[in-house]
Parts: sequence; C-alpha cells; structure tokens
Amino acid sequence: MAQIEWNENAQKEVTVRTKGTTAVAFTLSPNTPYQLMDFRFHTTASITASDSMTVTIDHATSASYDTLIYTKNMVSVTDIYRSFDRMRQTSKDEVDFAWANSDSKSWGMEVKYRKVI
Repeated sequence: MAQIEWNENAQKEVTVRTKGTTAVAFTLSPNTPYQLMDFRFHTTASITASDSMTVTIDHATSASYDTLIYTKNMVSVTDIYRSFDRMRQTSKDEVDFAWANSDSKSWGMEVKYRKVI
C-alpha cells in the first residue's frame, strides 16, 4: 500500500505525495473544482520492464469522455516531470495515475493542483 500525504498552501495549491514499491494506482479526487498543475515521479533505479505510466482524466459524466493525457514507456526512466496548462476539472472529475511496476522499484510521486473557487 502506498503512503499518501497532503499539503495545502495559502494560494490554494495542494501537493499530494505518495510513494511505494508496488504498482502505482493513485486517484486524485479533490471533491472541489480544481486545476491540475503538474506531477513529478522518481524511481530509485533505472527500470527494465516495458510498462507504461499513464495519466487519465476520469470524467464524472461518462466513461465516453475519459481522456488519456499522458503516457510514457518506463524503460530506462528514473525521473519524470510533466506540467499541465489549463487542465481545469469539475469537483467530480478524477485523475488516475497508473504504472504496473513489474520491476518492483521503489518510487515517489508528487501531484500538484490548485483549488478553483
């Protein structure tokens, strides 16, 4: 089970930190309108398995509107930084982060979003 930590600053920016050694299966669901800002990902060693990291908007209305917004084959990857411009979501939309981690590498991830009022 991954560990999760939440921090919010005065500008309504929230940083979610999670880490683990098993698969990434993290869902961001702030339950407030928000803007996805970025995510950072790090593994302790280069990856050899050909698994892909995916980030998908899970649209609240219907799966017909779900959208893959990022994908990366993880072979030889140790670090990812990806920012998102104008990725506003409703209070019911979720963002799903997934990676199989077939190599069982230790990893850490930060996801930042801003509450929109």
